[in-house]
This record gives sequence, C-alpha cells and structure tokens, in this order.
Amino acid sequence: MDFCVENSGKKSEETKEALNNLIMCYNQKGEYFAKRDRFEDAINTIDKAIEITNDMDIETETAKSAKKNIAKIQTLFAFNQIEKGLYDLAISNLKKILDMSLQIYGNDSDDYIESKNNLIIGYNAKGKNFLEKSRYDDAISAFEKSIELAKDEKVQSSRYINDSIDEIIKAYYQKSCAYEEYGKYEEAIVTLEKALKLATKHQVNKIRTNYVTDKLFLILKTQYEAASRNYNSQKMKEILDIALNLIRSGYNSINFDENTIRIYFEKIRNQKTEEDHKKSYEKHQERTREDKKEKQ
Repeated sequence: MDFCVENSGKKSEETKEALNNLIMCYNQKGEYFAKRDRFEDAINTIDKAIEITNDMDIETETAKSAKKNIAKIQTLFAFNQIEKGLYDLAISNLKKILDMSLQIYGNDSDDYIESKNNLIIGYNAKGKNFLEKSRYDDAISAFEKSIELAKDEKVQSSRYINDSIDEIIKAYYQKSCAYEEYGKYEEAIVTLEKALKLATKHQVNKIRTNYVTDKLFLILKTQYEAASRNYNSQKMKEILDIALNLIRSGYNSINFDENTIRIYFEKIRNQKTEEDHKKSYEKHQERTREDKKEKQ
C-alpha cells in the first residue's frame, strides 16, 4: 500500500484497492482469532485496519465492513463474558458497541436497535443472576435498566423487554415470599402490589400475573382471618378494602371474590355490633356492682 501511495497518490484507485486488500487481511485474521475465542486478539487486529483507514482518511465499503465486523466480534466477546459470569465487563462492552452503532448507523438503523437489544440481554442476564442469589433489589435494579433502554417503539416491541418486565414481577413475588416466611405480611402485601402496579403500567396480560394475584389474595385472606380472631375490625376493613380495589381493577382469585368480601364486611358489622353490646353489658355490670357497694 505504501508503494501505491508513493507512486499513484493517496486518493488513487490503486491505493484504494491496496487499502481494501489490507483491510480484508486484517478482517480475516480477526475472524480467525474470534473463531478460537481469542476475542481480544481479534478486536485488536481489526482495530488496526480501522486505524489505517482513519489515518488515510479514505472511507470504503471494506472499511465499513471492518467496523461492522469489530462490533460483531465485540458482541460475541460480551456474550462470552456473560457465560463466564462477568456481567459488568460484558455490559461495559455492549455499551461501547451501542455508542459505536449510534455514531456509524444512527438511532433509526437496525444495527443500533440490535445493539440496544444486546445490551438489554446483558442487563437481563445480570438481573437473573442476582435473582438466583436472592438479591431481589439488585435484580429489580438491573431489569429496570433494561426497561429504561426501551424508549423507542422498535425496542419496546422486543421480546427481551417483556422478559425484563416478567423478571421484575418474579423478583417482587420471590421477595414477598421471603417477607412472608419471616412473618412480615404487610411488607409482603406492599411488594406484591408493586408487582401488579408494574404489570398494569406495561399492560401485561393478567394471565401472566395470576400467580402473583393468587399469592396476594391468599395473604390478604390469611391476614383477614388473623385480624378476625383478634377482633381487630379496623385491620379487617383495611384488608378487605385492598382486596375489593384489586377485584374492581380486574384481578380475580379463587381465594377472594366480591360476594365473599360482602359477607366479610357484614361479618365486621355484626362483630362491631357484638363488641358494642359486650361493652355496653360490661358497663352495665360495672354500674350494678358500684350501686350494690353504695347501698351496703
């Protein structure tokens, strides 16, 4: 190539052809390394081709293919890191690829959308790893970053975003189970309500959240029965209000239905009436005893 530059000039067809041949060689060498999982060697090799192109200030189709090739190999490298559990390194590489795709192809290109989907896959993998370790808040945070990436319609329709939403709901569910195990029922109820709120926001089919709804209604019913045994009518009413709001929002469960809730509300009224009668009777008894003492 140096010979062509010296004898034919930097912008000559001979120089362009020589540059294309050199880039092709670097590309082929890079692909050779990539097939053997020597990703860093592959990236460094193709980087040399891009550097030469930039120095020559000549843009050819072969040079463009080198940039596309390096993005492909960097993506393979990132997925290899995900398989090894190196999630932060993988996400860092996928972010670089996204930036490169934006600069080269623009935000309306298929390459950019694909790069964004790959980054979503990276965050989802990290979130699932946290979920397996019962690090629920960290998992939710990772999945939320996936959802944050999905601001344009093309990415929103991606199945990877649906995975992110489903996994956040799953994380809330598992977190609620942990709360329930330690007897923290109010925290469990709030956590499950967050899951359903997210599902409503993203218009998730209610069939996909049946397991969450059933768990929430079951906890509500259990807590209602506990409050009933303790004659805590205020707590009973609070629980029934939550259940009724869920039902009116379109959520159903075998554990609670509107007729059952009406019966339970009637039970609260009856229980309150019994409590009032009991208090009235106790006051009457107390006055009777006091009257007898005064007469004596």
